[in-house]
Amino acid sequence: MQDKFDLYEYNINIRNRALNEQTIKLDDLSFDMLGDKPMFGFDAQNNDDSSSKLHNDEDLKRWSDGIKSKYGNVDIKIDLDASDEIQVIDKKFQDDKEQRTAGKGRALKDMGTNV
Repeated sequence: MQDKFDLYEYNINIRNRALNEQTIKLDDLSFDMLGDKPMFGFDAQNNDDSSSKLHNDEDLKRWSDGIKSKYGNVDIKIDLDASDEIQVIDKKFQDDKEQRTAGKGRALKDMGTNV
């Protein structure tokens, strides 16, 4: 039985698995780093509990400039296996997001919506 082990292919697979979930600085993120774009783009977290769809370099620049202007060069987590999502790992960002989410819940409750 002949072994069909391909070292080059193995190294590519290791690299791809490593890229599928990693934490890096926002300034180090490039669209090329994300690999093949999903049909509907990558999801990047916003501090208002929404997400921005990233389809190209311009979308990434617009989103990252908005994050950097308020929070600086934060850590981000890229999770391509689970959800094609880019998450901001920053306490102030997460606190702002939680406050806005809680505010939405209070507003819905005040309107009589059962949440």
